[in-house]
Amino acid sequence: MPFVMQVYAHSGAYTCFLLHRKEYVTKTGGIDMTTETKFWKKKYFTMLAGQSVSLITSGILQMSIIFYLTAKTNSAMVLSIATLMGFLPQAVIGPFAGTFVDRHSRKGVMIGADLMIAATGGFLAVVSIFMELPIWLIMLVLFVRSIGNAFHSPASSAVTPLMVPQDQLTKCAGYNQTMQAAVSLISPAAAAFLYSVWSLSTIILLDIIGAVLACGVVVDSKSANMHRRKPKQLFPGYEGGIF
Repeated sequence: MPFVMQVYAHSGAYTCFLLHRKEYVTKTGGIDMTTETKFWKKKYFTMLAGQSVSLITSGILQMSIIFYLTAKTNSAMVLSIATLMGFLPQAVIGPFAGTFVDRHSRKGVMIGADLMIAATGGFLAVVSIFMELPIWLIMLVLFVRSIGNAFHSPASSAVTPLMVPQDQLTKCAGYNQTMQAAVSLISPAAAAFLYSVWSLSTIILLDIIGAVLACGVVVDSKSANMHRRKPKQLFPGYEGGIF
């Protein structure tokens, strides 16, 4: 059975790697953790910490933008559209993101997604210096950031089985789920507090710092084989991810 990730979201990507990791190590020269068991915890938890910081700062900015729109427009319709712009791309791109990640460098996808998300926030901060932020521009930024998250999530999940010993995969899956739950709880609360004491531009700077930190951690993770040989056919994998 060919090693093809037939999933559409990060949870599916992780499950697929659990099932096929042994075959991947044997056939493609992946990391054999028997030679790196002593150091896997440091590398894994460093990666987890970096991604946690990035996700928290990104979530804080996402919620702060929602707060900004609510305070500026006082419109339930605008708030609904902003929420839709923040989640619709992930729902639409989800069936293809896992397959795309499986055929490209996971390290490259993670870094690219983080930098794209941070760049859109930086662009928003620059525009806010010269003019009042238009609603349409904020919607566009939310849309682009959601696209970045759609690719970052499966890439981040797919890296874990390549970094930890096979007998620790279940435990690390629990760590990942705990981290995601913590991010979901911390981000809105932190955003509510920070938005009351900081400007939106300062919160954007915080998000950029988080993204740069996460990228630095990924770049430094040289032991994990985050690359994947690109198959000749791409769309059959997309179909498998959907069906």
